[in-house]
Amino acid sequence: VTITGLVGVYSYPGYPVVIIVYKAEGNGDRPSVGDETLEVGLFGPDEIPWDDLAFPSTVQALRDYFSRREDG
Repeated sequence: VTITGLVGVYSYPGYPVVIIVYKAEGNGDRPSVGDETLEVGLFGPDEIPWDDLAFPSTVQALRDYFSRREDG
């Protein structure tokens, strides 16, 4: 992937973690699972399984990304 920008930096009270989320463009390769991933999928904005997302930071980052997109 090629990083094209910053989506946001997220932290939550009581959790000693800072999450940095970047905007990126794919290089044409198909996404694949890794050591910490069970499943990979590509979703359009209206297809995101919001109730299945594991972390609040993922939900917040996606909402931030979509609210700032130039094409709506």
